[in-house]
Amino acid sequence: MLLNDADCLSEHTVSFCKRKSPLAIATARLNQLATVLEMVRMGHGVSLIPAMAVTHNDRGRVYRSLEGKKPTRTIAVGWSAFHFRTKLFDRFVEWVKGSAAGKNGK
Repeated sequence: MLLNDADCLSEHTVSFCKRKSPLAIATARLNQLATVLEMVRMGHGVSLIPAMAVTHNDRGRVYRSLEGKKPTRTIAVGWSAFHFRTKLFDRFVEWVKGSAAGKNGK
């Protein structure tokens, strides 16, 4: 199960899987990560997802960490310099920075 071609996660997943096996990998291309997760829960396939999308009280899905060189991707947070930043937004930015540095336990 993959996200549609417009999502960079799909590109990273295809690239990673092609390095591991020359076999075709896509059985479905979906528009939302939540849909991918639900299709996997229903037994319609497997997928690679970011660690931040893992839910720890999940029933019906099994999460495995990859061995060897793991795929990575760069994310960014942007905002307008002319827009008020809330405390919640500032906390989110700090959480993203901590996740990037591996400090948030995921």
